[in-house]
Amino acid sequence: MHDLTFRSGGRVFGVVGIVIAAGFLAYGLLDGTADFPRWLLAATVLFAVVLWAVLVRPSVLLRDDMLILRNILRDRSIPYARITDFRVTQVTLVDTAERRYVGVGFGRVRTSIRREGLGDGHGTGVDVLAHMGNVLDAGDRTHTSVGDLAQGQVGQRVSRAQVFDRDPAPVRTSYAWPEIAVLVVLAVATVALALLG
Repeated sequence: MHDLTFRSGGRVFGVVGIVIAAGFLAYGLLDGTADFPRWLLAATVLFAVVLWAVLVRPSVLLRDDMLILRNILRDRSIPYARITDFRVTQVTLVDTAERRYVGVGFGRVRTSIRREGLGDGHGTGVDVLAHMGNVLDAGDRTHTSVGDLAQGQVGQRVSRAQVFDRDPAPVRTSYAWPEIAVLVVLAVATVALALLG
C-alpha cells in the first residue's frame, strides 16, 4: 500500500496568509520609506508561524505500518493493529484498546455529517467495509466522500495489520520541537521589542 495524506481545506487559507505575511515583512524590510516598528515585523513572522502550525501542518498521514495524527504541535503515531475504531467526524477520532486519540487536521463539515448519516452511530471506520463492500468506488462521488475514502483506506489497513501484525509497537507521541522553539523565540522577541519601543 502507498502512503496517503488527508487534510482539511484550511491549508489554502494558511498558505495565503503566510504569503501575505511574507509580502508585508518584505515590504517592511526592503522599503526605505516604510517605518514599521521592529516589534510589528517580529509579530508578522510570529503570525506566519502560527498559521503554519494551525492551518498548514495538521493532517492525517497513512503510512505502510501506522497512522500518524499530525496535530498543531504534537503527533501521534498509531500502528494499525492497535486501532479498534476510526471515524472522521468534525475531527478525526482514532480509538485503541487503551484510549481515544483526536486529530484536528482532517474532518468533515457539519452538513456533510448530517447528510451522510454519521450522527446516528453508523459509518464507523473499521466497519465501513462491511457497509460498503470490500472496495470503495472512488468514482462514485454521489455516495463517497473524502472522509469515506479515508475510513475505507484505514479499514483495509487495520484488517490487514490485525492478521499480519500480532505484536504491534506502542503508540508513540512526538512534538514539533522546531515549531515550538520558533514560536517561543518569536513571542519573546515581539514582547521585548514592544517594551523597548
